Amino acid sequence: MEFVVKEDKDKFELMKKLVDFQKNVKQPKKDKSNPFSKSSYASLQSVQETAIEALEPLGLSFFQDFGMNNEGKTLSVQTIIVSDLGMIKFNPIILPLEKITAQGVGSASTYARRYALTTNLAIVADEDDDGNNASNVS
Repeated sequence: MEFVVKEDKDKFELMKKLVDFQKNVKQPKKDKSNPFSKSSYASLQSVQETAIEALEPLGLSFFQDFGMNNEGKTLSVQTIIVSDLGMIKFNPIILPLEKITAQGVGSASTYARRYALTTNLAIVADEDDDGNNASNVS
C-alpha cells in the first residue's frame, strides 16, 4: 500500500480515518449463492454499497482501475481511496484469465473488483469454509 499525501501528518490522519472506517463498517449482506459450494456471498453491488456507506461520512471515497497483463493472461485491479488529505493506493490484485473474451474479462473483472475491495478494506463477503473448498475437502 502506498500513501500519496502532501505532508507526513496527512498520512497519519488517513490511517486514523481507516481505523474509524473499520470501527463503523457493517458487513455486507450475503445476497448471492454459489450452488457449487453451497455457500452464500456478498455481490459486488452489496460490497460497494457497504463500503460507500461507511467511507462517505469520513470524507473518503474509492475507485478501482483494472488492466490486462501478461499478454492478456491475467487481469489486475487496484483500489484507490481518495480524500482531501491525499490517497491510498493499494497493491493490485492479479487474477488469471480463463477466457479472453468479453464475457470472460467481464466476469473476472467483477470477481477481482469484489475481492480487491473486500481485501483492502477488510470486509467479509464470503462464508468462511476454513479453506476446505480450496483443498477439495467437504
